[in-house]
Amino acid sequence: MRQAISSPRLSLFESFFRTTSDDATLGAFVWHEAVRASLLPLVGLVELVLRNSIHHTLSQLVDRVPSAPWYDASHPRAIPLAGAARRSADDLLRKTDDGGRPIVQSPDDFVANATFGFWIEVMRQLERGRRYRLAQTMFPGYAALKEPTDWKTSAPWDALVHRLRQHKIFRDWVAHFKPLWKWNYRDGVTGKLWTPSSPGAAMLSLRQEMSRMVTTLSEMNPAFTALWLGTFSHDHFFQLTTTKALFHFQRQACGPHPLGAARDPRFAVTTDLWTTPDLDRVCAFLK
Repeated sequence: MRQAISSPRLSLFESFFRTTSDDATLGAFVWHEAVRASLLPLVGLVELVLRNSIHHTLSQLVDRVPSAPWYDASHPRAIPLAGAARRSADDLLRKTDDGGRPIVQSPDDFVANATFGFWIEVMRQLERGRRYRLAQTMFPGYAALKEPTDWKTSAPWDALVHRLRQHKIFRDWVAHFKPLWKWNYRDGVTGKLWTPSSPGAAMLSLRQEMSRMVTTLSEMNPAFTALWLGTFSHDHFFQLTTTKALFHFQRQACGPHPLGAARDPRFAVTTDLWTTPDLDRVCAFLK
């Protein structure tokens, strides 16, 4: 196990989960990967709905059609892009496959190949005078839309873009196998960021971020929120983010089938989170 996964990586699990045996460390490792896997469908869904929402809105703006090349500088009514967004779009338009054919042969190809970061940068650059109306189409459920006068400043838009950027960072965090317990959570009273100091706090931190992503989905299209809530991954995430689930994985690692906990539904208990001082701050947010 140590040769395959590496001792330096396993030592991170030993330190945070305070394991005293290789079996318990393996259990914590497998539990961690199960939680990570349960989050991937949600982060993918948020990115998918976001890029399609932006694309359809900007296509309607420039050509009044569902899918138009608003990103192409040669288009007479193209959306002005600068810096990283302009370079990213131009590079993608020039890119070819192994046979020398352009990767992008239609607007839909562009949407499918543009990075998560590109869409956030497009959001950041959109003209201030259009933002309120664009938000009405892209994020019709956004609470800030109820106060049109607030949009005289960039604050509502900046807050939205900041949240989307956090989703992108979290997606990368999950996809690149970073320790999930190092993802900070925000104090619901003071607004300060804290790093979890126990497994229970880490679980609540992940639940907090999951809640933010569901909020974004709801703002774009509530139907996709309903879709997520009905998935196995949603149920699995909440089943996994309990200390009983973690203990179950660690106990299973000691048996003849060390990966059995990943397939065993008996750990589906959604209570019994550890109580530590920093959990109070997370609970204030969840209330």
